[in-house]
Amino acid sequence: MSSQGPTTRDITGDAGPDTGYVVVRLTPAVLPQLEALKMPSLAETFGDVAPAPVKTMSPGDVVSVAIWDAGGGLFSPEGSATLGTQTTVIPPQMVDIGGNISVPFAGQIHVAGKSTLQVQNAIAAALVHQTLRPQVLVTIATEGSNSATVIGDVKQPGRLQLTTLGSRVLDAIAIAGGTNRPPFDEAVELTRKGKTKRLRLSWLLAHPAENVFLQPDDLLYIVHSPKAVTVLGALKANSRLEFDTEQVTLAEVLGQAGGLVDLQAEPAGVFVFRLEPAPLVAALTHGPAISADNSSTVPVIFRADLRQAGDFFLAQSFQMHDKDIVYVANAETVQLDKVLREVLHAAGIAGIVANRYGIAAGN
Repeated sequence: MSSQGPTTRDITGDAGPDTGYVVVRLTPAVLPQLEALKMPSLAETFGDVAPAPVKTMSPGDVVSVAIWDAGGGLFSPEGSATLGTQTTVIPPQMVDIGGNISVPFAGQIHVAGKSTLQVQNAIAAALVHQTLRPQVLVTIATEGSNSATVIGDVKQPGRLQLTTLGSRVLDAIAIAGGTNRPPFDEAVELTRKGKTKRLRLSWLLAHPAENVFLQPDDLLYIVHSPKAVTVLGALKANSRLEFDTEQVTLAEVLGQAGGLVDLQAEPAGVFVFRLEPAPLVAALTHGPAISADNSSTVPVIFRADLRQAGDFFLAQSFQMHDKDIVYVANAETVQLDKVLREVLHAAGIAGIVANRYGIAAGN
């Protein structure tokens, strides 16, 4: 016969190593362990390193050079004998792939990894025997090498110039015009040198330590990723429910699904299906997790018994996660009712056939 899904006895009786999942009864002791679960961290993955206090040049930077010398020197107008300081501004140029710029009469000057003061001294030293008391000023017009990329669900995606004092993740999002949707519907994904970490924007806002400094060539991807749970079983509405706030509890999900069906649901069989880290599962079950690899996850089914008043408070505090499945089992008598209905239906058909056959035989 058709059945809507496993019963409470099916789920709890089959749990173990053979089926690959464990059942954890919701208790007041379980909730603190779940709340202490470690979340993904940008700070732990990438560190929070501020930029160097002195900016050094790199290939891709555009620099401007101005040179002063005493009148009549190398940079004075041709044929001029005018005394006094003369100024020459060399057109802005990009630091080439080798880390060099060109300065007239000084040749190639290696600037990569050097501060503006060091480059000024290097140019002045190269000109000291060719002009009168040269003075040099070097400025970085555009820091082509000091930029990151912001893409995804922001109003103005593009290349972002990092400031000398440092730009953090939230600075970049603000400069990009902010996100198009609420923070609890957005995820922040940071990629640096082949390593990627993602966390929710709302979590980042609530934990300032995660607002790390960006580094050159970082990729910041803002992902529209609304959290949702799927509700199945003996509920009035089986559907996919998206979070409309930052946090949603089990009680709220049951309410949004219309509540339990009185004549069908088993109140002791309210289950939440989820993957949890193996060390957490071992702590919850007070024994070794099914997976021997502590870096892996284990299928866990949390069970609430809504026949007990205390479990309503637990359901009110149990925080739902993205991709959770909430399932309410049928009462076992529901299947018996189906059997009885089928038997009565079959008996009714048999009676009709017998009556008709008897009438036909009498004639």
